[in-house]
Amino acid sequence: EYGNYSKQTLSIINQRLLQDFSISTDKQLPDLLITSFEVIWLSGILLLVLIAICYHKRFYQKQKYLKPVTDSALISLLATCKQELGITSFIDLRLSSSIKSPILIGLLKPKIILPHSLTQSYSIQEVRYIFLHELQHYKHKDILINYIISALTIIYWFHPLILYALKEMKLDRELVCDSSVLNGLEEDQYADYGYTLIHFADQAHSYPLAPRTNLSQGKDLLKKRIIHITHYQSPSKKLKVKSYFIFGLVVLITLQTLPLIARPISNKVAFNFGSSNVKEEDLHAFFGDYIGTFVLYDLEEDTYSIYNKTHALERTSPNSTYKLYSA
Repeated sequence: EYGNYSKQTLSIINQRLLQDFSISTDKQLPDLLITSFEVIWLSGILLLVLIAICYHKRFYQKQKYLKPVTDSALISLLATCKQELGITSFIDLRLSSSIKSPILIGLLKPKIILPHSLTQSYSIQEVRYIFLHELQHYKHKDILINYIISALTIIYWFHPLILYALKEMKLDRELVCDSSVLNGLEEDQYADYGYTLIHFADQAHSYPLAPRTNLSQGKDLLKKRIIHITHYQSPSKKLKVKSYFIFGLVVLITLQTLPLIARPISNKVAFNFGSSNVKEEDLHAFFGDYIGTFVLYDLEEDTYSIYNKTHALERTSPNSTYKLYSA
């Protein structure tokens, strides 16, 4: 049937078919405005990617100036903390004069970097709290989560709700680490752990696209963490069961409401078959009680055979577009 048509004609026909099946939802904005939004969005992504690359390059270049920790007491303390948390992987310990707060970096080769001032201004017990906190970040794979959060921040830079959710995710991550550390401490040590955090309150804030964990998170986040530490209680079995129940309930409600938040198909947008080349067919015997439609186009006669024309005119999104081309 296609032998009498040129390749150019067939290409035009295929393009029209593709347009018919792909543009099937209501477009309420002009094409120019949509294109402008896309350009702005992609420009923002490109700018943030360049900023992130420059920052990471500059940050990792500074690693060549890191000095290994030679203090046997700190090395022994780190080994003890790793053993306490059941961590067997090698984690390097370095000193830097360019940072003011302890950080954990490195997805494949993790390092805990300490500021030079820390070894002089903090007690061995405070350093232990720092090690426990950073090791909890390592145990929870927070470096990987940082990369994911950074990627989502770049993609959804324009969306205030998603940015707020990512910010809250970072806070929750810190609270989880604090809870994990406190769960292994005696109750009379909770205040000392909180004071260790306060010591870093005036340090530099964490860069939002940084692939690292930073003990200093700003005063607002620090305030919430201190409140959390003040009211911390070791979780009981009843609390754990309650938490699992609430989590399961939230997941169930979310899954149940997904069809409600899906974008509705507009019934106002219709495909115009024309009036002179349409022949209505009676296929009710085949459809039975099912509400559906059938359209057959004759290339040679340029006519449409249609059953249930009302539904045939409505644009709807096909569930599996590839089946149309396979057919």
